[in-house]
Amino acid sequence: MDKLTLPNLIRRYADGELAPEDAARVEAAVRSRPDLAGMLATERRLREQVGRVMADADPVPVGLADRIRLAMVRESARTSAGRHPAALHRSNLFAIAATLALITGVVLIGIFGPSIDSLQNHRPDVVASAAAYAATEHHKCATCRETTEKRCTYCTAPDASRELSTYLAADVCIVDLGDLGYKFIGGGRCGFPHAERAAQLIYERPRDDGKPGERVSIFMVPVNAELDLGGLPTLSRLAAGRFRMVPEGDQCPSEVLIARDARLVFFVVACNSGDYDEILRRIEPQLDLVDP
Repeated sequence: MDKLTLPNLIRRYADGELAPEDAARVEAAVRSRPDLAGMLATERRLREQVGRVMADADPVPVGLADRIRLAMVRESARTSAGRHPAALHRSNLFAIAATLALITGVVLIGIFGPSIDSLQNHRPDVVASAAAYAATEHHKCATCRETTEKRCTYCTAPDASRELSTYLAADVCIVDLGDLGYKFIGGGRCGFPHAERAAQLIYERPRDDGKPGERVSIFMVPVNAELDLGGLPTLSRLAAGRFRMVPEGDQCPSEVLIARDARLVFFVVACNSGDYDEILRRIEPQLDLVDP
């Protein structure tokens, strides 16, 4: 086994990406070399801690989690486009996450000691309840035409943009998802936790058989002190590309992408989770950016 390939092989072994014969070679090398055993143990602990950061299980330095998520989403888009071998996909993603953590000067909790950056406790109860509400409302609309019709007060993009901009006191741009196969159905006002006003935009990818197709919902909520994205700084903006992904779990029935600009917080829910990275790319240029 070429010594130059050992770190990469150990990373891939930790991710379960090696063929059985290569895994056996790594195991033999680890048994005979304490330095490799330590390297493997560190790789495993680092994966565990990055997973906890991305799941909001620990207080983390401001901005780290969303930067890791963005890099991993964009790397996922590149690998899914066939630019890298599939076997390297998982190790590439993790390498990016770990490198970001080190470049930003952050020492992950539980591995190398306390962080040198100031820490802020997350408020997962606020974010989880908001994300769960968005996911639940999206599911209602995706499974019931009547619910969709009641929600879609404005059925054209110009009407929805004009009326909802006035209602939310912010510029509402109807993002074009047509190249992804989604048609804008309509939008309207809706309830939302931790917010006095909110609106929902609904898109659908039509099916040839006439049955309901896959849906995308974009909920828009004015920025307020209570809905602070669970520990992200209360800034006047969320820079293009900064976001949080609330994972599917006991508290949230499906993945929810959260982004923010100067005036609005966006909760994006898609029936097809594989569309999130491309939806984010189309939302980014529409964000109302202002320098902090």
